[in-house]
Amino acid sequence: MDKKEFINGLKYAIFDMDGTVVDSLSFWDFCWSEIGKKYFANPDFRPDPEFDKAIRTITMKDTAILIKERYLPEETVDNIYNLCNDLIQYYYVNVVGTKTGVTEFLDKLLENGVKMCIASATEPRFIRIIMDKCGLGKYFSFVISCTDVGAGKDKPDVFLEALRRLGGDIGEACVFEDSCVALETAEKAGFKTVGIYDKNNYGQDRLKAASDIYLSENETYYDLI
Repeated sequence: MDKKEFINGLKYAIFDMDGTVVDSLSFWDFCWSEIGKKYFANPDFRPDPEFDKAIRTITMKDTAILIKERYLPEETVDNIYNLCNDLIQYYYVNVVGTKTGVTEFLDKLLENGVKMCIASATEPRFIRIIMDKCGLGKYFSFVISCTDVGAGKDKPDVFLEALRRLGGDIGEACVFEDSCVALETAEKAGFKTVGIYDKNNYGQDRLKAASDIYLSENETYYDLI
C-alpha cells in the first residue's frame, strides 16, 4: 500500500504518545534502574522480559500493583505508584523529545483537516507536560487515557471511546502505535493501523503484521509526508 496515498485518505487519527509521538520508551530502563538503586542497591536491576512487556500497555496504577506482587511485596502500592509518577515527571521534563519528523507530519494532517487525539496508557497530567514542552497541544482535540476507560490496550475500549469523541466512523479512523499488543487490538476492532518502530519496544514482527502501514527502523515520519 502506498504510504502517502493512505495518509491522504485519513479523516480521523488516534495517536499513542510514548514511543509513537515522543521518544520516551527509554524511560523504563531509567525507572528500573531507579527502583533497583532504591530497593536492591543495584542500578542494573531489570525485570524479566515478559514482565517488562506486560506493563507497557497498562495503567501506572496497575503497573504498581504488579511490581509489588512480583518484586516488592513489603512495599505499598501507593508508594510504588508515587515513585513511578515522580520518575515520569522528571523524565518528561528533562529528557523526552519528539520522534523525528512527527511535528511536520502532524502539520500535514492538520492542514488536511484530519481530526486527531491522543489515546495513551499514560495519565493525561503527564502527557500534558510533554505536550506543553514540545508544542503539541495545537494538533490534538483531546487526550484520553486507559485510566479514563478502566482498561488497558489489550482491550479496544480506549480506542473506541476516542473515536466516539472524535465523532467519526471506524472505517475512516487510523490508530498510530508502537506497541504490537495495542495495534493488534486496534486492528481487530476494525481500525486502520500505522505501526511505528521503536528500538525500546518488543514484537516488531507482530507490529508489522498488524500494520496497514509500517514505519521501519530506517524510516521516520518524513516518509509519510
